[in-house]
Amino acid sequence: MLVILITGSFTGIPLNTFVIAVSARAWVKGGYQSPADLILLALGLSNVTMQTLQFFIYMTYFFWKDFLVSQVYILCQAINSSTILSCSWMTAWLCTFYCLKIVTFRYQLLTFLKLRFLKLLPWLILGSVGLSSSLMAFLAGNIFKDNPLNNAVNSTLYNNSLEYVSVQVSFKVFIYAMEVGFSIPFCLILVSLGLTLTSLSLHVLRMLQSSSNFTSSQLKGHMNAARTMTLLLVLHITFYLSHLSLKIFPHFAPWSWFCIVIYIYFCTLQAVILISGNRKLSLACGIFSCSYTCPQAHE
Repeated sequence: MLVILITGSFTGIPLNTFVIAVSARAWVKGGYQSPADLILLALGLSNVTMQTLQFFIYMTYFFWKDFLVSQVYILCQAINSSTILSCSWMTAWLCTFYCLKIVTFRYQLLTFLKLRFLKLLPWLILGSVGLSSSLMAFLAGNIFKDNPLNNAVNSTLYNNSLEYVSVQVSFKVFIYAMEVGFSIPFCLILVSLGLTLTSLSLHVLRMLQSSSNFTSSQLKGHMNAARTMTLLLVLHITFYLSHLSLKIFPHFAPWSWFCIVIYIYFCTLQAVILISGNRKLSLACGIFSCSYTCPQAHE
């Protein structure tokens, strides 16, 4: 478990930091942030936060025997759940952006939403972060309402107290509310990726039937986009099902191990898919790796 945690964190955090750096660099150099880069920047920040919290929670669990019955654990889980919700919304906005960009809509309402989405995108990102932070602050306020932070050391183990029962009830209500919250961006991800994949697949079939009108690079680009969307769809379905399974079957050992591995490597796998599927990120990754392997060629 420790090896899985360390390898997942020490690959996922640098990869998502790389995504943040490339998006921020384009913003600084050009003075303008494209919608895709803006979402990737927000998604990278959310993934880094999520994976850092994962590392802290699991490492604390290894070295602190009473961590699972402490206020710190409940607070960490609250922050972690809020961060996962924020990551889900960022991914939903990214999938929606590419769906609106690729899919051709016939209805006027959807065309209107397509035009308004780009203008509302910064507010949607801020609103997602604000909603997740508000839920976290609400739970934290309930946890420490009767047990302030300055008394946390003296009340770390309060299993038999009424305060402990109250905190646990508030915590469970919060977790169930977050589970319902996860389903909303997850459904948006499913719908947008499904529509995008359908549109790309039909377009690739038309290109294959009339290959003389298209170049091989165009066909390769569409197939690469379809592969990226498929991998994202499979990853998020697996992650969502694993997340629910850990809540429903927490003591089913073989499946729990698989779910924990998916949970730890989720940010890493998402970063790999985004880097390999995004032309700007893949080019930047090639230049970055070349600068270390062959510095003379880079110069």
